Amino acid sequence: TAIRALAHIPRARLVLAGDGQERPNLEVLVAELGLSERVSFLGALPRHELPGVYAAADLLLATSYASETFGIGPVESQACGLPVVASNFGGFPEVIEAGSTGLLVAPRDHHALAGAVQTLLADPARLRAMSSRAPTWAAQFSWSAVADRVEAVYQRLI
Repeated sequence: TAIRALAHIPRARLVLAGDGQERPNLEVLVAELGLSERVSFLGALPRHELPGVYAAADLLLATSYASETFGIGPVESQACGLPVVASNFGGFPEVIEAGSTGLLVAPRDHHALAGAVQTLLADPARLRAMSSRAPTWAAQFSWSAVADRVEAVYQRLI
C-alpha cells in the first residue's frame, strides 16, 4: 500500500525497514512502478538502530491490514517524535491520537494514504505540532505506565 501510494506523492522517498517473505514481491512492484530511485530497503535492523531511522524520517507509515493487535512500531516512532499515518485497523486507532499525533486511513487504500501523507507534508506547522505531541501521547504505553494502570484496577477490585 505504501509503495503504491508513493507513486502519487511527488519527490517523496520511502524507506522500508524489516524483512520477510514478501520482500521480493515488493522489490518487483517498486521496479514495475518505476520507483527504484525513491525506495530503499534497509532489511532487518537491530532494535537499537530504530530511533536513528525514526529521527531521519518525516512520517511513519503503518499500513497493516491483517493481525495487528497493538502497533508497537507506531508507539515507538511517536515516542521518538515521529507522527504516524496508519491504517484504521486493529490496534492502530488505540495507539494513534487521530488528528493530534497522526492520521488514520482506510486499510489497503493507497489513494487515501497518499492524500494523508501529502496533507501533512504540505503543512509543516501541523507536522511539527504532531511531532511535539507524539512523545507525550506515546508515554502512556510505556511498561511502567501500563503496569500502574493494571495495578490501579487490582487495587479498586480489592
